Amino acid sequence: MHKIEDKFCTDIHLFSKAEGDWILLLNSNPEESQQSIQQAVNNLSLFRYRQFKHLTQIFEYLFAEIERSLDLLEGNAMSESILGELLATLNILVLERSNDGLFTAVGVEPNWFQHFFPDPKEAYVQPQARFLFLENFIVDAEQIWQNKDSKLLKSGLWTETDAAENEWQFEASAVNVGDRHLLLIELLEVAYQEKQSLIQTARETKLIYENLVKEAQKKEILLHCILHDLSGQLTAINCCLALLANENLSPKGKERLAIGERQVIKQGNLIREILDAFSADIETFQAEAFDPDTAPDIVQSAREVVDALLPTFVMNRVRLQLNFDLTQIDWQVVAEKSRLERIFANLIENALRYSPADSTVTVDLKTDENYIVATVEDQGSGVPPAIVGNLFKKFFQGQNNPGKAGLGLYFCRITIERWGGSIGYLPSPQGGAQFWLRLPKLSASRWAALS
Repeated sequence: MHKIEDKFCTDIHLFSKAEGDWILLLNSNPEESQQSIQQAVNNLSLFRYRQFKHLTQIFEYLFAEIERSLDLLEGNAMSESILGELLATLNILVLERSNDGLFTAVGVEPNWFQHFFPDPKEAYVQPQARFLFLENFIVDAEQIWQNKDSKLLKSGLWTETDAAENEWQFEASAVNVGDRHLLLIELLEVAYQEKQSLIQTARETKLIYENLVKEAQKKEILLHCILHDLSGQLTAINCCLALLANENLSPKGKERLAIGERQVIKQGNLIREILDAFSADIETFQAEAFDPDTAPDIVQSAREVVDALLPTFVMNRVRLQLNFDLTQIDWQVVAEKSRLERIFANLIENALRYSPADSTVTVDLKTDENYIVATVEDQGSGVPPAIVGNLFKKFFQGQNNPGKAGLGLYFCRITIERWGGSIGYLPSPQGGAQFWLRLPKLSASRWAALS
């Protein structure tokens, strides 16, 4: 207590708070300051209580964080233990490379480890000393480890033999995990068996395929021999019919002779169809064999076929017309002229076969960017939806069409596809059939750039 002027006594109290240092002056006159003193004491007690409570909360928080950290460390250790056991169960050995080039086993060693590293007290392992296959692989792995590359490097499959002459199949991987350089060696039991089974199946399939090819070649040779013999006999028949035409025949005899000549022509066409189809199957149509200097004009080829078939159409009372854009100048396509005309003849003859009298068959040509599209449309009954998917298959015959080999549309498809084009069927809006083909323009093909 200190005295101040005017004979007043006061108590001086110094204390600190978060806001700063405080000086408290208390009137010490008993009769005037008793109530003030009591109030100050109460305030100081409350302040100390609040400080104690705040410190208690801070300590509780720190203890809780420490406890949580300890639990997390324990959980991580447990996770590493589980992971190590899982890798060992999967027959994977994890080795960590140290700075001196040695390797330490990490986690639990798989069962096969003892067959190649029998000393359980060995702290450091040199797998390349036991597995000679790993010598070159570890050299490559050093680049991954030194550069801290994130990619995984695999060694590929190799086989080792243990002391009991048992064969084991392994595959190694090198990887970086943080700052740790790891080498994983995996025993491939099931995977190796699956690979071996797959390889064996592939070998057996290849042998079966080669045998089928040989059988097919034998049948094709036999077929060509048969067709050659038929062609020879047909030539002899044709010569006899030609000689018979010089004889003095009755009108009835001439009619029957004409029938015979037509049948010989049809038979010759049938033999040629079969030969062409089977030859196209086994020929190798190389693009380099195509000569751009002889590329046909598709309009000219279509016109020649139309002119040749026009008398037949007239006899059957069916109209045949050719439409194309007169303003278009370049109609050259990637094709071969004789085969292209053969394709047009097949499609137009098919249209005639299913066209009723007094109907029209239309051949239409138009450009489509880098392609020429040709369509042959008739006004018949169309193709039943059930057989559309088989139209261009070998030996497929349409309904009510006896005597045909079913090779015409097949020949068209394989030939056009070899030229880089396509062919298909669409039902005509008028109810008939519409066959279309699409061939590359010569001016848009790679041949134009080479010429």
